[in-house]
Formats: sequence, C-alpha cells, structure tokens
Amino acid sequence: RNSNFKPVPARVPDYYMKPKEVISWLEYLRRHRPDPVYFQLGLFMVLTGCRLGEAAGLQWDAVLLDCEKPHVRIIRTLSWDYHTKELYTQDELKTSESRRVINLAPALVDVLCELRRHRLPRGQVFLTRNGGLLRDNTVRDNFNAAFKGCDLGWSGSHIARHTFATLSLIASRDIGEVQATLGHTNVRQ
Repeated sequence: RNSNFKPVPARVPDYYMKPKEVISWLEYLRRHRPDPVYFQLGLFMVLTGCRLGEAAGLQWDAVLLDCEKPHVRIIRTLSWDYHTKELYTQDELKTSESRRVINLAPALVDVLCELRRHRLPRGQVFLTRNGGLLRDNTVRDNFNAAFKGCDLGWSGSHIARHTFATLSLIASRDIGEVQATLGHTNVRQ
C-alpha cells in the first residue's frame, strides 16, 4: 500500500543564527521596517534571551540603567487572548525560575536610555510608534519579513532566544549561568 507524506524541508542542524546573520537581520529591521520598535525589540531579545511575551511585557519599573550593573527584572509577561485578540499583562510567568534578573550589554543600555528619553518613565518599554502595545502576530510578521529580506531560513521570534543561549554558551561555557539567564528549571530545557 502506498502512503503519501507531506514533504518537510530538512531542519537547519544548528537552530540558532550565526553572528553575521544576527547583524544582517537587525540591520534589516532597522532600515526596512516602518517602526523602529521591531529593531529595538529584536536587539533586546537576542541580547537577553527573553521570550517575546517577557520582552513585550517589560515595564520601566523593572529596568535599572543608572547603576554599576544595569539590568532588567523579568517579573511579568504580555499575553494575547487568542479568542478576543485582547492584550493583557500578567505577573504570572511560565515557571518560578522565569522570574529573574538579566544584566544588560552596553549596546542595549544605550538603546534603552534613548527609549527612556523619549517615553514616559512608566508603563511598557516597547511600544509601537503610535504608543500601542505590541501584538504577537505583528511582531512575528516584521521579524519574518526581515528574515526573508536577508534570505535567512528562520521564522518567528523564538530563534532569538535560541541564538542568545547558543552564543552565550559558546562564549562562556557556563551552562549554569546561561540556564539562570534564560529562566530554565534545569539544563535539559
């Protein structure tokens, strides 16, 4: 008996962007997307390993820039109700380990300081040009357009998290530190 299966393209063996790909993707977001928030969000996600909801849910009360070790506290997430399409912030995170402190790279501190100069020092950090909250599908559409524009085979937003994890592990070789930064319960996640 014959069976027909839908052809599935082979998955890229290394599920992360190489540094050159990250740079071209971020440059595409900066130059070709109509709203700078997608570049800012993409940079934040690839330099912190945050999930999309954690990054989009980041509020200024959880950002500390004017200190010896600038950092963000991941204490809430922005969620999207798939039935009503409404956005809401929740203080409940994926796991108890998801509540964490992430030190910020100098390039990210510069971007956040610039954002803070142009926004109210309360509420969401990442807002659309019109002051609205970021919608999951719009973020993914903009990220995907940049991947396609750079001829990269990626899609979605989670690749930024994988990229952060892999490149951090290559650079530091400290799996415990990478695990804590990602908010994972154990190293097998």
